[in-house]
Amino acid sequence: MMPVLHLAARWLFLALIVLAPWAYGCTEAWAVRGLNAGMALVLLLWIDGCVLRGVWPAVHRVPVLCSALLLLLGWGMTLHPRYALDAATHTFSPVAAPFPWAPGTVDRALSWEAMLRVTGLLGMLLFVSEVSASALWRRRLWWTLAGTGVSIVLLGLIQRIGAAPMIFWEPRPTQASFFATYYYAGNAGAFLNLVLTPIAGLALLAARNPDAHVQRAIWVPGWLLCLTAIFVNTSRTAQAIALGLTAVFAVAQARVVLTAAERPRSAVCAIYGAAILAAVAGLIFFSGWERTAAKWGVMQSQLNTDNPRWQALQTAVQILPDAGAFGLGPGTFAAVFPHYTGPLGAAIAGIWRYTHNDYLQAAIEWGFCGAALWAVLFFGGLWRCFTCCRTPAAGAAPGQPVPRTRDRLVLFCAGLSLAGVALHALIDFPLQIASLQLYVATFLGLAWSPAVSHAGWR
Repeated sequence: MMPVLHLAARWLFLALIVLAPWAYGCTEAWAVRGLNAGMALVLLLWIDGCVLRGVWPAVHRVPVLCSALLLLLGWGMTLHPRYALDAATHTFSPVAAPFPWAPGTVDRALSWEAMLRVTGLLGMLLFVSEVSASALWRRRLWWTLAGTGVSIVLLGLIQRIGAAPMIFWEPRPTQASFFATYYYAGNAGAFLNLVLTPIAGLALLAARNPDAHVQRAIWVPGWLLCLTAIFVNTSRTAQAIALGLTAVFAVAQARVVLTAAERPRSAVCAIYGAAILAAVAGLIFFSGWERTAAKWGVMQSQLNTDNPRWQALQTAVQILPDAGAFGLGPGTFAAVFPHYTGPLGAAIAGIWRYTHNDYLQAAIEWGFCGAALWAVLFFGGLWRCFTCCRTPAAGAAPGQPVPRTRDRLVLFCAGLSLAGVALHALIDFPLQIASLQLYVATFLGLAWSPAVSHAGWR
């Protein structure tokens, strides 16, 4: 029987997956603090359960090592500030550092806040890597991720069909680009792409199972509505990525669906596919396609060197030499960036919280060494998703267990979700939003589970 503490930690984590996107995507300070507290409680219950049982958590060595080095670097810089930010004048004052040769942050308060979240997220990644060793909990994780995604989709579409001027329960005017609980369409689009492939995977499994009537009633319409929401939402980047993810998913699964054993079901799946495409087109038409069309219509006028985002990227590149090997400190980009925009005058004046390129922002805040550790953690997990989800003939050597269809699909969908957010991070900031970070940590935990091998799940 599973210890009570471990069981409580697992159910609390599922609750966090549900609550994070509903709490305005954790883009508000109070929501981030709540998420930090929830992650801390999950970690406390998990670690206490391991101590009481006298067992070491079953986690992969690579994410453990990367996480330990990132926490050492991040907290080391936080506790060894080189400067202090004056919020009133937005100027930095030197601080007497006990070790002048050691790296340090440019502001302790900003880095402290960022490191609380980073610590929790890395803990969640390791926690999920152990939890996902259980087939039952893999299923529960997948259903929770996909089910929460469908609930956000439904809210967003209802708001858009009803021409809501703001999030339903908001007493104040909301940004014109809001969708569901997200104020910014780009964040909403990144979330929808994160949950698109898990929903698609469940829809495919339901379509292939003649007895899964309830699952088909939930996940096939859910997939249809998620695709609709992506194209009704005004994020062009998310729409382009969704097309790519859907195409890759369809091509990759066609080989499985069209095998001899599945051929009797292939016609049914083809009919489902055609019906979904027709329904998506109809729903997009009736849900307010005008905003999306208008957004694409102005794209050509934005493709020039005067575009503020392009100028911000150029400025961010100029910060890299000063960031060096260890960076300027976690969470300090917004404070540092205005000090480099003087030559551009009013073109990109003001406070930019994000650089609209998560890779550049990581290099500025964590340096090349820290960014390399994040890359190993993220892209290593992405690589494991696609190399460990191969078909039985290609993935199982003689004497090794044959990976099951559902488990291969879990990894494949996780890999597509991570690939989508990796592309989105090139021109936006999905990896800076707490709810999206939690979902990415969950997918990476699945990928880095020690129960995963090139033969599938053990």
